[in-house]
Amino acid sequence: MSRSVDLFLSTPEPLEVVAATIREKAGVSVDAALDGTWTVREGETSVSLSPHRYVDDGDLFLSRYAYALSGEVPATARPQDTPVAALLRQVGSAIQQHTSWAVLMVLDLQYREPIPAEGEPAHRSNGSTS
Repeated sequence: MSRSVDLFLSTPEPLEVVAATIREKAGVSVDAALDGTWTVREGETSVSLSPHRYVDDGDLFLSRYAYALSGEVPATARPQDTPVAALLRQVGSAIQQHTSWAVLMVLDLQYREPIPAEGEPAHRSNGSTS
């Protein structure tokens, strides 16, 4: 079982603009994937960029953020000490320096929920921000 590291981005910009901004400001490779997501890569480390699939949980209001850069890390690793976390810190720092977008990095958030269809209520999940 793996663990996750996510960098949430709050911006009204479309996904293509977000991808281009990350490429330009963070100096990383960003490529469109066939499934509608984007792959952000620095060396051998990569994460996906897409509209996020989490729901609000208690005081963690993820609905404020449109997108997430998400990566998996081994279950035996400390998420904050991984190359994935370093890449997300690099991107987050660049975004904070060069845009007005809000960012939120979350370690090991669990229980991804499917995005509800139009008109369906969102289900609450239990998140962990270890």
